[in-house]
Amino acid sequence: MNNENQNIEYKRIWKDEYLKWICGFAIQISVYSNWMMIYNNGELPENWTIATLMDKHTSEPANPDIAKVFFRAGYIEVWGRGISNIIKYCKDSGLPAPYYKDMGTGFAIVFEKEKDCSNFGRIEETTQETTQEILELITDNPKITRKEIAEHLGYITEDGVKYNLDKLKKKSVLKRIGPNKGGYWKIIGSLNS
Repeated sequence: MNNENQNIEYKRIWKDEYLKWICGFAIQISVYSNWMMIYNNGELPENWTIATLMDKHTSEPANPDIAKVFFRAGYIEVWGRGISNIIKYCKDSGLPAPYYKDMGTGFAIVFEKEKDCSNFGRIEETTQETTQEILELITDNPKITRKEIAEHLGYITEDGVKYNLDKLKKKSVLKRIGPNKGGYWKIIGSLNS
């Protein structure tokens, strides 16, 4: 299958199926030469794991009202078949099944163009490593913005950065001094305390 046909299949896969689950949240789509990642800031439903997602399960959209709009507009065929359809469409197109990753601050699905794709970028980062990287960036530049942090890390959205910063503030590790524009970050504690 040539690259153009694979790109069309990628679009079909996530447009019809993945959007119904992530309705209501901003998504980030990263396309590389041999793989594509769709990242959604948010969480799996309570008590769900990736294994739950891969098994037969009920549909629990994050925002049912928006999901209904997508359903009525024809973007969603049937509730609860999205993940199985994504896997089926990949296999039917000669592509490997996608890789799913719960990243703590969000959820990602990775599509490969070739089997044994070796470059997955930074999707294996854990929440703790992300938090540490954010603190290092703030140490280097206390006036750094959420947007700059997200751009520097490259695998997290601005909302994901905000989520991590809020957690650090609640743990009394970080404090914002001054206004959002023109202020700066001050590290006031340790992650280990």
